[in-house]
This record gives sequence, structure tokens and C-alpha cells, in this order.
Amino acid sequence: MKQILTPILALFLSQAAIFAQSELVLRINQDTREMDWLAGNSISSDGSLANNWFGSPFFPIATITSPALNHTGDNAHVATLFAFSSDRKQIEGISLGTSLPPLAGSVLSGTAEGPAAPIFTQGDFSLFSGLTRGDYTLSPMFGNWSGGIHVVVVPEPSTCALVFLGLGALALRRTRRPQA
Repeated sequence: MKQILTPILALFLSQAAIFAQSELVLRINQDTREMDWLAGNSISSDGSLANNWFGSPFFPIATITSPALNHTGDNAHVATLFAFSSDRKQIEGISLGTSLPPLAGSVLSGTAEGPAAPIFTQGDFSLFSGLTRGDYTLSPMFGNWSGGIHVVVVPEPSTCALVFLGLGALALRRTRRPQA
């Protein structure tokens, strides 16, 4: 049982460390078809360059207007553009559309609104259905932000619970030994 619980505990601790860093976290739930900019995560601009590109967002094929990030000052986050790898297994780039260019001290942050079905102006959720589950970070393209965008692609929590129940059942089964 300890052999199974140790990797699970390590996974949860590594996820907690990821969320403590200075970066935005975008959680994409393929099963519920919802997205969420997680609260408590933010990045700030040094104002050196008016650029909101992360990764390589040269050819976006999906655009959403909601859920949106919080943005300081008179500026507003108005859209998120997504560029995918050629096999559509990973998001290669994200561009954050804002009403004005980011100034020094501009802050983008997650919201407490929770997961929501995205509102698309280009594409639809089927583009996200084939993403490989896991997580990765897209760095600012020109380094003018204090951190990147951490993308987390997950299954529904109930799916995780079923997986953990199955692992627990296997662990119990392995510990039983036939008696002579």
C-alpha cells in the first residue's frame, strides 16, 4: 500500500508547488468541457514591451471571450487565443487579448468564479478534447511578464476518484497472501 500511496502523495505535493509559483494557471477539464483561470495566481508586466504572447501563438485556431482573467487598471482581458501543435495534442501558444497594451505594473490574475463553459468566437471545445492530459508551462514570448501560463489538462474529479479506488483495491488485493 505504501508503494502506491507514495507516488500519489508526490503528485499532489508537486501540483501544490506549481500553484504557488508566479504564473497564471489555466485548468481545462475535458470531461466537463469547462475552463478555469485559478484564483490566487497572477503575473505582472514590466511594461518593456506591449506583448501578451506565451509560447508560440502564431496561428491561433480557437478564441474564447470567457472565462476571462482579472486585469488591473483601465485595461480589460477581452479574449484568449489558442494555437495548437500540428497533432493537436498540446497547446503551443496562448495570446491574451487586452483592451489596451500592458503597462509597467499591469497585473493579470485568476478569478474566484470557478470553472465555466468557455464562450467561443472561433473554434469549439472539440479542439481541446484531444489534448494530452497533464500539465506544462508556456513562457512569455518576449520575457516582459513575471511568469508564464501553466496549462493543466485534467479529467473530471469523479474519474480521478474512481482511478484511486481502483488503485486502492489493487493494493489491498496484492497484500493478501494465501494461507498454507
